[in-house]
Amino acid sequence: MARHQIGAEVSPETRADIQALYSDSPVERAQAARSLGGRAALGSDSLAAVPFLIQLLGDDAQVPFEVRQAGRKRSFFDVPLETGKTTTAQQAIDALTSIGGWSPHAKSAVGALAQAARADADPVIRRRATELLSTLAGNLWEASGSVAAMDPTYLTAVATLAHAIRSDPAAGNRRRAAEILGALGTSQVATRGNWGTTSPTVVSTAYRQVVEALLAGLGDADAEAQAAALTALQATTGQNLGSEPARWREWWANNHQP
Repeated sequence: MARHQIGAEVSPETRADIQALYSDSPVERAQAARSLGGRAALGSDSLAAVPFLIQLLGDDAQVPFEVRQAGRKRSFFDVPLETGKTTTAQQAIDALTSIGGWSPHAKSAVGALAQAARADADPVIRRRATELLSTLAGNLWEASGSVAAMDPTYLTAVATLAHAIRSDPAAGNRRRAAEILGALGTSQVATRGNWGTTSPTVVSTAYRQVVEALLAGLGDADAEAQAAALTALQATTGQNLGSEPARWREWWANNHQP
């Protein structure tokens, strides 16, 4: 997004940070991303920065960071106890995780990430947006103890990963989506029958999307993506039917409920 698309209702502080995301200095871009993420839980309007932060997911410029003595927190200033390197992309990831992890912002942040994961022209941004979706879904589940509190978020993550397996033009992204999808907890809840407070409809919907996307991945032209789909399918279903897609399709036809 261009700078001129910053909303008129955005506070001066948030506006300044968003504008700094366009700085020629990677340190200033990283500082701005960090500032936006840090204010998220304070009820700030940092949600407005989400589409701008997403564009930084492909920015791998390295910047130094320092660890302050007070709380041993990362900082870009003060006398360091430790020094190292981070990237502007990592700071954007951290900021988006903070913004999307605050429940009033979750739905909007997840929607923007899903759009980027499906449609951004940069394969790195698509992959990292997909990874962030799964992180947010997992974090919200851990915080709530079930999927019930964030059904839309979880289903959005599953649907986006399924789309990536079927449609992402980058083989590495299809492979990564299969790995993530196989690890998502919804599939494990479904296979164990441990519903808890989770809606059975939500779980069965997510489980069906997981399995059917991974079945599609068995036909991937890329060997590594195909292997990742097979491993994820075995972990998800608890079945070991070999690598022949026809056997898996037959099993699924006989064992799932439409």
